[in-house]
Amino acid sequence: MMKKAMITIAAAALTMSLTVPVFASANIKIKANPTDEFRHPGETALFIAEADSYDKLEWIFVDPNGNGYTIEQMKEMFPNLKLNGTDDTNFFIGNLPEELNQWKVFCRFTKGEETEETDAAAIHVREYVPQAVETSAAKKEENNEQTVNYTEDEDMYAEPPIDDAYDWYDEDGNRNRCIYQGGVVTTEYYNGDSRIEYPDGLMVYESADGTVRQYEEDGSFQVFDTEGGWYAYDAATDTESWGNYYDN
Repeated sequence: MMKKAMITIAAAALTMSLTVPVFASANIKIKANPTDEFRHPGETALFIAEADSYDKLEWIFVDPNGNGYTIEQMKEMFPNLKLNGTDDTNFFIGNLPEELNQWKVFCRFTKGEETEETDAAAIHVREYVPQAVETSAAKKEENNEQTVNYTEDEDMYAEPPIDDAYDWYDEDGNRNRCIYQGGVVTTEYYNGDSRIEYPDGLMVYESADGTVRQYEEDGSFQVFDTEGGWYAYDAATDTESWGNYYDN
């Protein structure tokens, strides 16, 4: 009888040890917070958030007074907004109006009854005020003349003339720069980050630490880190791939 009781107790203990992890709630860990965006009216901002162990996510807008708004509320308030990736970690806000200047967005991750929120990132939307930069009208004319005078071989490698450029400053007085050149828009941020936007919708972010992220209009993206690793997501097929690359 004692032996049977011990077997029963052991079986119960084994059952408990197997079932406890099933009901244990995994903590949500924020891996990446969205960062501030500085954009022209009508341009597109991209916010990126990442987390471990979650079932769903949602993006929340916050006005300058601290009031929060859902995606559906924003669509009603700003019907011309182009919101893509509302249920994805890559959130695009297109056709930005000046009315969204100084608003913020953050991502809320949920798993069961547990929620975790990223830091809020600011949206800066305003016309850039031209400063005393090197691309005056005379400089533009000079660039155009130089391009015309290139030989056929040289012209194959010549960069297009700079159409325009602005120095602009955030609210902390940090100097940034925006350059328009041959249909390509390059934004150089004060902290060493840069963003390049191509006419076909491709956007390339390069961080000061050397990490490069490429985003396409359909939501596909690639990430290349400084350790030699790469990760890619194909939105058309909803597939992902990764590996390592090596410099020759």
